[in-house]
Amino acid sequence: MLKTTLALLLFMTLLFKTMAGLASAATLPAPAPVPTSAASRRLAEIGDEYWDWQMRTHPTWATYLGDHRFDDQIEDIGPRERAARHGRMLRLRAALAALDTSALTAAERVSHRVLDETLATDLEGLGVRTYQYDVNQLDGPQVNLFELAQFHPTTNREGFYTLSRRLEAIPRYLGQYEDNLREGLAHRRTAPRVIVQRVIDQLKRLGDKPADRSPFAEVVNKAPADLAARM
Repeated sequence: MLKTTLALLLFMTLLFKTMAGLASAATLPAPAPVPTSAASRRLAEIGDEYWDWQMRTHPTWATYLGDHRFDDQIEDIGPRERAARHGRMLRLRAALAALDTSALTAAERVSHRVLDETLATDLEGLGVRTYQYDVNQLDGPQVNLFELAQFHPTTNREGFYTLSRRLEAIPRYLGQYEDNLREGLAHRRTAPRVIVQRVIDQLKRLGDKPADRSPFAEVVNKAPADLAARM
């Protein structure tokens, strides 16, 4: 459910940018109003904190969106990070609940409601432990990790370096992913058989593909020799 929420957020972001681009062709957009009330300013602070936290804890997603502050990192999906996420989301919801919504504009009240519902949904996802059966042929690691070859910037040495650091973190990430699924197996919680079989078929096709046809082959060939050796 958490990944579904993130996917919807990404879709909404891309849709907003597309519509904004169409609108700008006809007229310049009006600047966003500057928050005036204390409640408005606090809501803006909470929203900024939430978004920055999302980027920090979803570094590959940040890369896809053009935020390159965390290009040398990959997601932490272990139990300690889940506990930290749970605590952060509870704190953010408490901060939203403490706001005087009557002092917000109509648009700000919508933002307040959307953010609160998003946090509630993500907390629900943690509560039902969706990570224990997170097998999906559409956005699992067998898909997302290979997409890095397309989205990770490699126009200079820094880009190749951050990619090498990111690739070095993949064993840790996959180890956590395996631990999560084994935890689900221990509680007899798995994805539907048909989905698991589709992922197995994906993995077989990936394993049968020659190394020189890997999505990363072109990237490695362009990298400086010392960094290519790390990939």
